[in-house]
Amino acid sequence: MMNTHKALSLHVSRFAQFGAWGMVLALLAACGSIPPPPSVPAFPAEEPNTKGIPSAAFTSFETGVKALEEKPANFIDAAKSFEEALNTYEASRNRQIKARENHKQELVQNEKALEAWKALHGKKLAEEPDLKKQLAQREEALKNQRAALSEGIAAPDYVVARLNFAYTREKLGRYEEAVKAYKVLLDKNVADATIRLAYGRSLLLSGQAKDSISQFEAVLAADKRSLDARNNLAAAYLKLNDLETCLNYVKEVLSAQPKNVSAIINLGLLYLKDKKYDLAELMFKKAIKYDKINARAYSNLGLTYYQTNKLPFAVINFEKAIGLDPSMDEARLNLGSVYLDYLDYARALEQFNIVLSRFPMHYQALVGAADSLYGTSEYKEAIDHYLESMKIRDTNTEVLLRLARLYEEKMSSQADHKDVAVGYYERLIKISKPAKGDPIHMQLANLKAIIQMEKDQKNNPPPPVDENPVDEEPTDQGATEAPADQAAAEAPADQAAAEAPAD
Repeated sequence: MMNTHKALSLHVSRFAQFGAWGMVLALLAACGSIPPPPSVPAFPAEEPNTKGIPSAAFTSFETGVKALEEKPANFIDAAKSFEEALNTYEASRNRQIKARENHKQELVQNEKALEAWKALHGKKLAEEPDLKKQLAQREEALKNQRAALSEGIAAPDYVVARLNFAYTREKLGRYEEAVKAYKVLLDKNVADATIRLAYGRSLLLSGQAKDSISQFEAVLAADKRSLDARNNLAAAYLKLNDLETCLNYVKEVLSAQPKNVSAIINLGLLYLKDKKYDLAELMFKKAIKYDKINARAYSNLGLTYYQTNKLPFAVINFEKAIGLDPSMDEARLNLGSVYLDYLDYARALEQFNIVLSRFPMHYQALVGAADSLYGTSEYKEAIDHYLESMKIRDTNTEVLLRLARLYEEKMSSQADHKDVAVGYYERLIKISKPAKGDPIHMQLANLKAIIQMEKDQKNNPPPPVDENPVDEEPTDQGATEAPADQAAAEAPADQAAAEAPAD
């Protein structure tokens, strides 16, 4: 008769292939009892969701929508909320995927355990109807959970949140970020014509006019009647200075729809570029006649007045445009430039700072803010803004000249301020290549001479004056002759005035 130790060894070796569960079952079998079949592990708990969207992400999205519904629309807060919705959504989806992967491994182990249980007790199930029923239930649960592993996971992207995220980035002037967001949607085959137009428009506004054309042409190829595609193509060719092609698209739109405001504005911009200011003014006023709340029309009418030096009218129209669309950075930048012309530095700075609050590395806003700070004698802050602008474009000769003069004249508290000024003068001369007689050469030479003189004085200080001379010659008791400079200083005021040269 086989002893207990040997029987136990045989059971363990037989069911070791089924893993830990198999080992447990072998031990129980050796003890003579029939345990119930292993239970299927609970399916991972679902995170709270609203309308099929993780609730936290849905709440952030709704917050963004409310920000857009404000009067005026709060694009800054809306953009933050939509970005938070996307991040929350992605984090929730990743947790779901990870939980499913872990549960899949648990099911694999559970299936092995059930196989071990059947191998050990299968022959006895005819005598154990309850256990047979439990086994069937376990196997059905295992099958259902396997099928459910690929179900219920959030879609790969929160499309409507990403669309609104891209839109708010576009409205804030962050066109490169908008380009990336729209591109994600297109790559996910969200091939709506409106999205492709928005993608193309963001490319155009981010300075990628050539790339934008292919997007507008794709929309036009899908819909030969699309006036939006034609208007955007006109704008792209205008940006590329292809005025003839621009005019052709404008004519196509106006022939189909004579009161199309976008086409009328494009025609006005074409005239403005061609310096036909009267015609440009006429077009923008016509656009306003058809659409009295078109901020773009008011902004471009203000630009026309600005370029013809009608500054009061320019201010009125820029302010009207901003009132209709506070996110219109173009109008703010132009208004800030007008205030600079008026030497109203505080108001100019206010406009530039609003743009910078939305787009911290906006080149024109950085330079405009620096000019304003220079005008209000906030020299250190002006330098900081100029240096930030240099990170974007370091060849602006006006900025280099202002930096040179600021360091030369206003930064004496900095020990090497003259050397820094020399560096900016030299960069300016290298880029602009001024003529030999240009005063900038003499200015640089004089500054270098001053620096050299200061170095010589430091390296070769004058000998100290002996305050107690040994052989001092006796002096006359009378008054000594005054030095020439002292005499001049003591001359009567009317005499000095009489001898002063006339202005």
